[in-house]
Amino acid sequence: SCTWWVNAGGETEGHLLRIAVGPAAQRQGVGRDLLAAVLARGSAEDVGATRVLLEVAHNNTRAIDLYEQAGFRTIGRRAGYYKAPPADAVVMACRLAPPPPAPESP
Repeated sequence: SCTWWVNAGGETEGHLLRIAVGPAAQRQGVGRDLLAAVLARGSAEDVGATRVLLEVAHNNTRAIDLYEQAGFRTIGRRAGYYKAPPADAVVMACRLAPPPPAPESP
């Protein structure tokens, strides 16, 4: 996977650019596990992101289903976003839980 973490105005958010699983490993939970790792990393204390954004081709229903199962919701659409093959992008976002508080020192 490829994700950027950006802090703007005191709030950190991630942008998931790519998550890919080779054909031989598809439909075995690998994509779900990769996505879970990205979301866990984003909500970790040292990153502290509040949400993750992504774009996905509107006709990539398997990916959209995966993202929805992970808590992503559609927030927009970008017409003509993908050029080859031509497709609109669905913009999705997922709110992340804040990291658990650090344990107190004795």
